[in-house]
Amino acid sequence: MYIITPLYHIPMKIYFVSLPSNGKLRLNNWMLGTIQVCESMGHVTATFDADGNRTFGTNIMKMDLSRPVDWDVIIIDKVETKTDLAKEYTKIIKNIQPDAIIIGTENYTESLGDAVIDALPDIDVFIDGFAEPVMPGILDVAFNSRFDQAPGTLHKYDGIIERKPFETDGLDPFYFPIPAYDSVNMSIYLNSMCEPPGDYKKAKKRVMNVLWMRGTYRATPERAVEQASALRNMYAIDEIIIDDDDFLGSPSWVKVFLKVWNDNSLYRYLGFTAKTISWPADDALLWSLRESGCRRLEIGGNIGVEFNADIIHNIVDELRHNLIPEWDITFKLDDMTTAIDLASFCKHENIKCKTIIPSTIIGDEKLKLLGLQNLIHHDKFDDVISHNIWA
Repeated sequence: MYIITPLYHIPMKIYFVSLPSNGKLRLNNWMLGTIQVCESMGHVTATFDADGNRTFGTNIMKMDLSRPVDWDVIIIDKVETKTDLAKEYTKIIKNIQPDAIIIGTENYTESLGDAVIDALPDIDVFIDGFAEPVMPGILDVAFNSRFDQAPGTLHKYDGIIERKPFETDGLDPFYFPIPAYDSVNMSIYLNSMCEPPGDYKKAKKRVMNVLWMRGTYRATPERAVEQASALRNMYAIDEIIIDDDDFLGSPSWVKVFLKVWNDNSLYRYLGFTAKTISWPADDALLWSLRESGCRRLEIGGNIGVEFNADIIHNIVDELRHNLIPEWDITFKLDDMTTAIDLASFCKHENIKCKTIIPSTIIGDEKLKLLGLQNLIHHDKFDDVISHNIWA
């Protein structure tokens, strides 16, 4: 199933540390996938999920590591996006478990910068890429610290930074494992993401985000549907949010995915949110999305994509032409003039559409004067989750 098939391995005790994210709770699918890989190799795992333990800070982690267990490996994530926090955590880890091998990984980049090594001297080796396919090779050499033999690693040896690349050309398309959901307190995430937020067991709608895209590599449509089915079966999820900023930017993949989705009859009981920074989407694809259960569409983002007023009007008209009034449509724009134009256009045309802009531009008082306070909303783009902005 996985990319590297070890010739041998010694069962180890592995402790995972997931650093807190910004803003709203988001399930760490990267970490859960890596846990699944390790457990499939016969290793014993435990997890400290900072997002799921925000009330207690690092106390839970300190208690876990202080128990009479000698952890062989401790894996900490977000080492580049949360470097200062990673430094604080690794000092705690090193003080309590001085003999453990500490592995650093990053969720959001395909390749780490060299500077992260000097910033985090307590980390023994870094995963330079995606953890799931790389992890088996690292664990095979962990006991003798011969990390130079493990592809996909970055470490310093005798003062020299060594980077051993991991070839992604031959990746097994099924390397996206079904995340080890039982490794974290799922009720915390489900309670925060259900509609209305509260007790997900009593909620009208249960929502969860999924990850099928890592850098330029995407899971097969079959694996994506398998993961969605697993979430549905385990937690009675009603809707998934596909965490791919340009899901519609790969129409050939989407068409196969929709066919597999429909062949498995998921459209009958599982909806999904699609995101895109690419347009136009052809009419047939929009119809297929609608018929397959796509309920929400998020357009734009914070990665330098520009939509002028004419393009946005065309998008809205095309969506309306395709008879999709029941869709919740969200535009994420960083240009205030375009945002006001869009909101005014939708208000005049009585189109259900919401616009998100960064919190750094135009204040709420200006929006009230324009009568657009219910159509344009401030938020940090990274903190926006589509299903929450319609509450």
